[in-house]
Amino acid sequence: MTKNRIYTILTAEGVELPPMTKLSKAELEAKYAELHPEYVVRKPDVLEMQDNESAQTEAEPEKEMEPERIPSLHFPSAGWCEKLGRSYYVGWYQPTSWAEYNALKPFAEG
Repeated sequence: MTKNRIYTILTAEGVELPPMTKLSKAELEAKYAELHPEYVVRKPDVLEMQDNESAQTEAEPEKEMEPERIPSLHFPSAGWCEKLGRSYYVGWYQPTSWAEYNALKPFAEG
């Protein structure tokens, strides 16, 4: 878990802590492990549950949240995309999928 996540959990549980900038991640991990004995610190920067399946379940959503690197498109004029069945407008646009990117690319400049 990240330093911010640990701090947020502890404060939500009512633990009074100084500002996050005054604490190290190791100090927060130690306090968290003290209050949650089912967790152990295995590496200096990682808190994991003793049960490997639960630890993997926690790690997977973070992995899925990483956005796919799809380039932005710039449209010099507005128009209609037949493949998508919708219009596009002048300016920059960030496609949400590769299919959308490939459909709009012919209308973009560059």
